[in-house]
Amino acid sequence: MGVPPETAASAGRLAEVPCAACGGLETAPLFSCRDPDGFVPEPFHLVSCVRCGLIFVNPRPDAQGLSRFYYREYYQKPPGFLSGLVAACMRVFQDYRAGKILGRKKPGRILDVGCGEGSFLAGCAAHGWEPWGVETSSAGAALARGKGLKVFDKPLDECGLPAAYFDVITLWQSIEHVMDPAGTLRETRRILKDDGLLFLAFPNSDSLEFKAFGPRWFHLDPPRHLYHFSPRTMGGLLRSCGFQALDADHFYWDYNIFGCYQSLLNLFSTEMNFLYRALKGVRMPLSPGLWAWNVFLIMATAPIFLPLSVFGALTSACIGRSGCIGFYSAKAGPGLSSPHG
Repeated sequence: MGVPPETAASAGRLAEVPCAACGGLETAPLFSCRDPDGFVPEPFHLVSCVRCGLIFVNPRPDAQGLSRFYYREYYQKPPGFLSGLVAACMRVFQDYRAGKILGRKKPGRILDVGCGEGSFLAGCAAHGWEPWGVETSSAGAALARGKGLKVFDKPLDECGLPAAYFDVITLWQSIEHVMDPAGTLRETRRILKDDGLLFLAFPNSDSLEFKAFGPRWFHLDPPRHLYHFSPRTMGGLLRSCGFQALDADHFYWDYNIFGCYQSLLNLFSTEMNFLYRALKGVRMPLSPGLWAWNVFLIMATAPIFLPLSVFGALTSACIGRSGCIGFYSAKAGPGLSSPHG
């Protein structure tokens, strides 16, 4: 499958933006990196806010330009013989994720913001939840609706959802994608019940992986990942939007082991995220020699890189520096009850 021609042509108009967490205008450059799909030849630049430390892409594409990077194949499952194996793994991961929520709240009404093709919500429905989704990509929303899910394909603040309606709102690896994370969190607070639970999972810019791999880190994914939060910058953003952080969870094996493994491969591969893209069936216009080298690299290094990735993910989680992190939060304010239910 190919890249849509309109995507390959341009990232659209780029614009400088202030820090989304504190509004600061002064930034310090970190490094530049290209989008892993190779749609555009120009690199994107990551900067750090001098005032609060939030890392973000600047300048960045406008909304129309960003939409070109969410093509239908971005959401698809692997083709051929891999599909059954990956589907089985995904069921295990979805049960694992749902279990984290079930351990804190009784089944009720759940909203997943940035639900993609809906696998997590489908897993929640199987556990007795009433699932709702928001997915601004029309391609992702269509795939989710194909699973029988109720999904809005517009920004959260344009969905017209009633106040204090949801028991749980989740943003699985999606807050880093939205153009206005503060606005999204404020709307999330409005539609969350007073005793509701907000859960966010996001790549951790304070992780050992980010420090070790830099521009070769799997979770950079520019420009789709507009922001890179740390526990400190996310905590500050949550407080400014009326939330209190309850605790953080660094044990996300489905993200952290593979993220570490792919990042190790990226150090030597000719293509960013080659294994991930190959597993999804994304066509890469490589010569037979480059294909052979990248496949050989995976096979030759697996006996070393796989156990190293497991060890790295476990060690990072134990010291609170994992590649991806989960934040449990509740509404802040007087008279609000506990989110445990």
